Amino acid sequence: FRSPYLQAPSSDGMAILWWTADSEPQSRVEYGLDSLKYRVSATNEFVPSMGHWLHEAMLDGLAEETEFRYRAVSGRYPSNEYTFRTAKRRSSNFHVAILGDGRTDSPQIISQHRDVARRAALQNPDLIFELGDMVYDGSAEHWSRFYQRIITASHADDPGSDVASRVPYLIAIGNHEIYIKTAEEYAPGKTEGGEYAGGNLHTAMARFQAFAHNPPNGAKNPRWEERYYVIKYGVATFIVLDANNTSSDEYDNHDLLNDGDTPDWEPGSDQYVWLVDQLEQAQKESAFTFVMFH
Repeated sequence: FRSPYLQAPSSDGMAILWWTADSEPQSRVEYGLDSLKYRVSATNEFVPSMGHWLHEAMLDGLAEETEFRYRAVSGRYPSNEYTFRTAKRRSSNFHVAILGDGRTDSPQIISQHRDVARRAALQNPDLIFELGDMVYDGSAEHWSRFYQRIITASHADDPGSDVASRVPYLIAIGNHEIYIKTAEEYAPGKTEGGEYAGGNLHTAMARFQAFAHNPPNGAKNPRWEERYYVIKYGVATFIVLDANNTSSDEYDNHDLLNDGDTPDWEPGSDQYVWLVDQLEQAQKESAFTFVMFH
């Protein structure tokens, strides 16, 4: 059983996700103000790229800026009990922690990454963003290290902080999320590009998109969904981009990724047009706008 973590914060809702080794159709979230009196059913989806089952419950219709108690339950097995708070009102102050390049290369780096997450939690943030290179590579092993040993207390022998079980922990794609170390993880027929060869076309991005619950961006290419997104929180707009590469030779910034393997970002591209639209909306609606990428 992996501890739950928080995604998709809003003024009246929260997404709660967790993983199990086996199918658990009777999965749910129990929550409430003073007691766990309410229940919401969770999905029970096998994710082939991880070899585990993903459960997701979407809580909505909640009071804004309010703290709720909750726990995740799969079958007969409940998680620990945690709390979360719905998004702040536009008139309220809030705190954001922004981290990056934590990685999962070795026990020492995992320990350092975990310490940074714990130090961020001590600042009582309302939101946390980690802007790429959360993992050493996009394999199932390294995603498991990140979630079990760094941002949730899921690992039996080396548990991480429980920060993501209490604070929405939002992520951006870096080059190491795309990178795949082992040859058998490459997409069939893709040999060029060294250790990045086709990784994001095959399993690496399938894992990112399974672990994250990001708002839809309306991309024409469904493969780009969740890879760039916008979060509106309180009086601020947070825009998160995928700036790993582009097909334009004039702006190309990654020699080892093939053109079209990532969402383009050069002027005129879908992501660029989407960004301009989000900036125009933010200028009308928000006091502060943050644009973030790896």
